Amino acid sequence: MSGPFHVVLRDAIRQRGLPLQRLRAHLAERGIQVGIASLSDWQHGRAWPQQANSLRAIGSGLGSGGFIVYDDTACMVRVAHMFAKFLWLESCNQCSSCKVGTNQSMIYLQKLIEGSGGETDIEFVIEGAMMAPHGNRCYLPVEHSLSCPSIIGNFSKEFIEHYGRGCEGCRYLMLPKIHDLDEAKHKFTYSPGRHTP
Repeated sequence: MSGPFHVVLRDAIRQRGLPLQRLRAHLAERGIQVGIASLSDWQHGRAWPQQANSLRAIGSGLGSGGFIVYDDTACMVRVAHMFAKFLWLESCNQCSSCKVGTNQSMIYLQKLIEGSGGETDIEFVIEGAMMAPHGNRCYLPVEHSLSCPSIIGNFSKEFIEHYGRGCEGCRYLMLPKIHDLDEAKHKFTYSPGRHTP
């Protein structure tokens, strides 16, 4: 078989008569976690493997691992909001709990940034984070359920300082999204990502 990835994958699935649920289970037995929605998108050419496990599933690799380092002047309320907004925007909307949960967290974090938020709003942020992975098909809502409460727990004093006050002098932060890789120069180019879902 040869041709574009999605055509080869679709043909292989058809030839073997595998429903996507069985293909997912088959990959999971080999330690490769791939959602059914991702498999569907791949075989229709709407997306392609981008995570290390997904790439490993097709015998490829880009390498992965990432972290973001902020100095002590970064506002962690804005960091949490930025992550929640990014995940909300990038959510595919196939799992309503993911879209609703990330949106809920983002809205209540925005209230803290603007100065109209308080302790109850933190509870709504965490509630949104915890509801996001209910019925998930990918890892995105799990990321949200882990990152948001972790940031709040580790920087609780900073969140409390925002109650009724908001951000005072906090700088704007952007979560860069990899746009492309120039393999010859070994450099990534970044974009700000989507602005609307």
